[in-house]
Amino acid sequence: MLKKILYALLLLLGLFLSVGLFLPRDFTVSRAIDIAAPASAIHEETGDLARWQEWTPWSRDNAKVSISVSQPSSGPGANLTWSDQSGTGKLTILASSPETGIDYELAFGESTDKAKASIHYQPINGGTRVEWRMQGDVDVPVVGGYFALLAEKISAKAYLAGLQRLKTLVEAQQARKPK
Repeated sequence: MLKKILYALLLLLGLFLSVGLFLPRDFTVSRAIDIAAPASAIHEETGDLARWQEWTPWSRDNAKVSISVSQPSSGPGANLTWSDQSGTGKLTILASSPETGIDYELAFGESTDKAKASIHYQPINGGTRVEWRMQGDVDVPVVGGYFALLAEKISAKAYLAGLQRLKTLVEAQQARKPK
């Protein structure tokens, strides 16, 4: 009986490792939302890293996160670093435009792996479509594919929550502006 359990566990481990070898290690997360505001109003929030704590889900949902924002906090080269119980990271703006959005790079912990991300604006009737996107590669043998699957699932939920908060914030600001 013990032998059968051991063989079953070894078989499961072998299956786990075999599947992990063939899973893609790259991932893409993309979510979009329509906001009843011009791109310039949205860019006031997304283009300035000092304002990200107002709408991104990570700092609001994690009381133990420590965040530091560079000065200046907007434009190419501006960066935001964080540290919490799960590790550290750095976000650096690569390009920024009030008309089209921002492109940035994410680095996690001591890893040399970096993810490319963006928040882009597209004019639509009555406002702006905002797309938040991240692409990366988890270059870890065997388990990298599993981490890539997990990254997509976790990040997609967070991106959607952040976009909803951004929409609420920007549309409330627009409602308070004199017509």
